[in-house]
Parts: sequence; structure tokens; C-alpha cells
Amino acid sequence: IATICVLFGLYFCYEHWFSTLDDYDNVMIMIGFILFFLSSLYLTQLVYRKLRVTSFFKKGYYQFYESISVYGFTLIMVIGPLLVISLSNLKKNYHLKHYGKEVIAKIIYDGSPGLSYEFITLENALIRKNQSRPENPKISADNVWVLIKYSTKDPRIAAIITVD
Repeated sequence: IATICVLFGLYFCYEHWFSTLDDYDNVMIMIGFILFFLSSLYLTQLVYRKLRVTSFFKKGYYQFYESISVYGFTLIMVIGPLLVISLSNLKKNYHLKHYGKEVIAKIIYDGSPGLSYEFITLENALIRKNQSRPENPKISADNVWVLIKYSTKDPRIAAIITVD
């Protein structure tokens, strides 16, 4: 059950990775990460207890199993988020390559760390996003609009187009 909870936590983070400003996806990502962390902790504790009991009956030395459990927990905590980030990046690249459509988005906020914008999809849905500002974005001279590319299959996936 603990392994399934670890996978569900990673799945929640992966599925809600491309959140918009108005969605509950940020809460779901936090719930997924908490579920992933607590389940990983519980799974590591179960493995440690099993190895310790096994070594006790074989009259072995169980401090070695302590270090295995700590290394296993560290490995899960590193591999899990890296897996979510890399799979989300692959999903983004695939969607923008195969389902991408360029559109002009209205700038809501243009600050140094990020750029907030909104656009209307082909299905007349309003999407609001907040992304980090790339190096040379295609922005109008009066900072009213920005050119973006979004996925028609999943409009939450969007990228700001830059000037080459």
C-alpha cells in the first residue's frame, strides 16, 4: 500500500504540474508531494523494520540495514521529483510540437521574476498563466501582449515564444 501511495503522490504532482492561476492544481501538487513524502517515509520504515527483524533472527548486524534504509529514502526523495520534472518537460515538448498553436496573449503583470498573461483558446476558454520570463520574449513595444504557443489538447501547457 505504501508503494501505491508513493506512486499516487508522484502521479498527483505530474498530472497537475501545468497549473494555471485560477485552478486548484497548486493545492493538488502540494497534497501529492505530502503524500509522496509521508509514504516514502513509511515505506522506508517498513523496509528497515523487515530487514532488522530478519537480521535479528539470523543473529546479524542490523546497523548496516539502517544505512540501507537511509540511502533508500534519500534515493526515493531524489529520483521521485526528478522523474516528475523530466516527464513533465517531455510532455510539454511533445504537446507543443504536435498540438502547438501560436496565439497573442494579453499581459496581466510583467515583473522581473515572472510574466502573467491570459489568452482565449479555440474552445473559448480563458487561461491565465504565470511563467518565468525568458531571455528575449516576443512582447509588443508597449508591453500589452506577448506571443505564446499553447497546446490545443491541453491548454494549460504553454510557452512564451522568444526572439532568436
